[in-house]
Amino acid sequence: MVLAAGTWAGQAAAQDFGVGPQREPTLVSSRLGLESSFASFDQQGVKGDFLGLTVRGDLKLATNVRLRLLVPMYAIQLEGEQPRNYGFGDAALQVRAVLYEGHPWRFYYGLEDQLPTGDTAIGTGQGGSQLSPFVTGGWRKGSFVAYFWLIDCIGLHPQWGAGKPAPVDYVDPSTDEELRTTLGGYGEITDSLYFNVAVTTINPLLAQDSNAWTVIGGAALGYVFTDSIKMVVVEQAPLAGQHRFDEKIGVDAYMYF
Repeated sequence: MVLAAGTWAGQAAAQDFGVGPQREPTLVSSRLGLESSFASFDQQGVKGDFLGLTVRGDLKLATNVRLRLLVPMYAIQLEGEQPRNYGFGDAALQVRAVLYEGHPWRFYYGLEDQLPTGDTAIGTGQGGSQLSPFVTGGWRKGSFVAYFWLIDCIGLHPQWGAGKPAPVDYVDPSTDEELRTTLGGYGEITDSLYFNVAVTTINPLLAQDSNAWTVIGGAALGYVFTDSIKMVVVEQAPLAGQHRFDEKIGVDAYMYF
């Protein structure tokens, strides 16, 4: 659930690199958001779907330091089971700082801690923490930005063994350690409407998980209603490798202050 956990890195690119409609609030604005997601999945022979709602808060600690908190809740339905189960997912706390800023470049570094708040009994948590150091950067040309994310996701959880099987996380499956990279682009269509496209690769770093790599493509459309309110529609789909979900769609709303 990294960077978003609700998590796709491209959703935040506009704020992170300070581009888009000129009346959109700048990097240093704090904001409160609601991020929704719907996805179907087929994992380890278990099929189902889930609906998620994540509360997201971004707090400006200084002009170059930002704190982010994400708290997700899910309604999950496994095929053949009734009714739906409801529970919290793994929350995440992230701190990020500017590494370098000089037109046309901007770079950041930071750390995210995914917290074991999810309900492992219904499949909405990993049963442990996940530390994720990251770097990200963007290059701006007019109203267009090309950007990247590089994230090392390190699972810190109990050693599962005989009599204590590892929980299955249907909403955010991951391996014990994996490298996630995202390449994307962002630009304006009109003064208020913008697009965002990205490709994310996830590569497990441990030999026993070598077959769990995946490539995910995503696209988003955002609309700026006022200087304080923005809405984003997101769609993601697996392109290659192991499918951690079949298709994911989401609608996000943000308020700046």
